[in-house]
Amino acid sequence: MTDESSGARKPREEGRKVAPGHESRRTEDVREVASIMVTDSDPERPEIPEPAPQLRRVVAVFEGITVIALVGILLIQFVQIAGRSFGIQVPPWTYEVSRLTLLWLVCIGAFVSYYHGTSLSVPGRWRPRTISYEALALLVSGILLWAGVRFLEVQGWEVSAASLLGVPTAVGYVSVLVFAGGIAVVSTTRIVGLIVRRARA
Repeated sequence: MTDESSGARKPREEGRKVAPGHESRRTEDVREVASIMVTDSDPERPEIPEPAPQLRRVVAVFEGITVIALVGILLIQFVQIAGRSFGIQVPPWTYEVSRLTLLWLVCIGAFVSYYHGTSLSVPGRWRPRTISYEALALLVSGILLWAGVRFLEVQGWEVSAASLLGVPTAVGYVSVLVFAGGIAVVSTTRIVGLIVRRARA
């Protein structure tokens, strides 16, 4: 019984054998997937030098601003939570300050992340500090700058009736202009630096 069943299975197993051409294709597919799974943090991959080192001091200032903004938000939130817990009246303008601070923190933090190459990237394919990556960043920043300027032209510096501090609504949107403008400057400087580096190589 066992011999017959094993004998019946042999033709099936032989029929399932993969042709040599298909085997090589599978190997190539595995290598392709492995190359895609390689991340930018892989120590075996050479790191791309910073094409815009002259902007590091400016980025360091922005990093300090993000730290101050983060500490400020934490303190404001702590005061608000403590006030609700102990029944203490918290000034209502603290909510407006926390919203504006959070908006600036996100925009400046995103710019710092972009400069250090820790923002969006496609592992193994699309890396920061390359011409294609920086060109797309420049395009996106240009669109954001255009939209931000158009908004300021329409909105102006009018103060919203809901603002308790009398702060114009445009103050929050200026953070988007700072974010987009910073990316535009860095990406342009990097593209020029990469082109010059290739020309000298």
